[in-house]
Amino acid sequence: MKAIFSSLVLLVCLAMPLARAAAAEVAVSAAASLTNAFTEVKETFERGNPGIKIVTNFASSNALLAQIESGAPVDVFASADQATMDKAAEKKLLLASSRRDFARNGLVLIVPAASTGKAAKAEDLTQAAYAKIAVGNPDSVPAGRYTREVLQARKLWDALM
Repeated sequence: MKAIFSSLVLLVCLAMPLARAAAAEVAVSAAASLTNAFTEVKETFERGNPGIKIVTNFASSNALLAQIESGAPVDVFASADQATMDKAAEKKLLLASSRRDFARNGLVLIVPAASTGKAAKAEDLTQAAYAKIAVGNPDSVPAGRYTREVLQARKLWDALM
């Protein structure tokens, strides 16, 4: 959390010249996976900086990029993956010198406590106890892409589909 807070403070500081021109509001578009962390950071930041209002917009990284491409006013863009940030950079939608890595993603395997299976690794998902699994949409959500990449590398994607 401290790293995310420090990164948000840095990003807000970079956006301050824009905020001063717009009644001290900073528009932050962030990946939905960052909602809890950024909401907490926003509240803490606003308490310590009463003249600044952080306006947040949470959605999938691709949806946020599409909004930015369409002209949505954004001072800070926090994507959930490098690929989306790379697209934003290619389209010249961000100030290259302001780009910072501030967090890392990791995949986890979660099963219901009452499950009869003992899933400890991706290969265990082929057990009969896991007739249904859920993953993020690989076409629009970074965690879905990561999941597909892992399952394809382990030659499980097609079997689990």
